[in-house]
Amino acid sequence: MSSPGGKRLTLWSIAPQVMTMPTLGWENALQRGPRPEIAVLRFLLPLSLLSAGSEFFSMLYQVQLNFTTVLVSSVITFCSFFLGYYLALVFAKIFLPKDARDFPSTSYGKLMTMIGIGTLAFFHILMMALPMFDFIIEFFPLWTIFIIFRGMKMVVVSAEKQMISLAVMCMVIICSPVLVEWFLSIFV
Repeated sequence: MSSPGGKRLTLWSIAPQVMTMPTLGWENALQRGPRPEIAVLRFLLPLSLLSAGSEFFSMLYQVQLNFTTVLVSSVITFCSFFLGYYLALVFAKIFLPKDARDFPSTSYGKLMTMIGIGTLAFFHILMMALPMFDFIIEFFPLWTIFIIFRGMKMVVVSAEKQMISLAVMCMVIICSPVLVEWFLSIFV
């Protein structure tokens, strides 16, 4: 990933661009995005921790909850987003068509997955902070699907494999955190 036109941007500056102006945001991610290993530590980890911390908002709205219950829920939330990122990369390598299987290993593929998971974590924070609007916020992951659609336009895949690649990336990004949460909830 080259950095024409200046220094690398952080995902904290690219993610809002992707959410508001997807084409510009994805171009910045492709050309000036951070190295994925740095972005995991500086973007995904803090966002996953914020999302986990947002679980404590539920104590404001549901007085019958105790600290231990919310703490366990917080740990599960953290793991669902943080581990969900790595699981999404593994699932993408497995389920993408052969000519696109290298995509999750590229910097852009990792950043796209990270931003997709990051938007879900952000929407989770909104849901926990504003439960009175959950009937609206529940539909926000559809925006994640839209931004993944816009980002996949920059991926070089044969025309007949474009839609299946898009569907796979949407499914793995949306479903991976849900699968981790479901799996961890079994043991609680």
